[in-house]
Amino acid sequence: STGEQVIFILDMKERKLISTFNYTNYVLPNTCGGTHAIAYSDVNKHLYVECSGGGGSLEISVMDPINPTFVKQWTDASGAFYEVPDGSYIVATNKGGNKLHVFKPQENSDES
Repeated sequence: STGEQVIFILDMKERKLISTFNYTNYVLPNTCGGTHAIAYSDVNKHLYVECSGGGGSLEISVMDPINPTFVKQWTDASGAFYEVPDGSYIVATNKGGNKLHVFKPQENSDES
């Protein structure tokens, strides 16, 4: 939901909820009031999340899905997220701003 301030971590194979992650303590004040588009990278086990209502995008590690960790808030990058077919990049298409943001997942779990 675009109004939720938590990320629901799911086990897609088992079809069950693993955990939730409240990101509000990690983002800049008065930004990211909810989430919208989300992509996952199997390279670094990170989620890429578009903030709804402004605030850019978030990068969250779910390498340990029980205890997700906040990686970074990208205040200047937003848009619908997509993973390229070989998984080497995550892109965010910002139609309104006529921009394409490119994220390169790092295998060592560092920020993209």
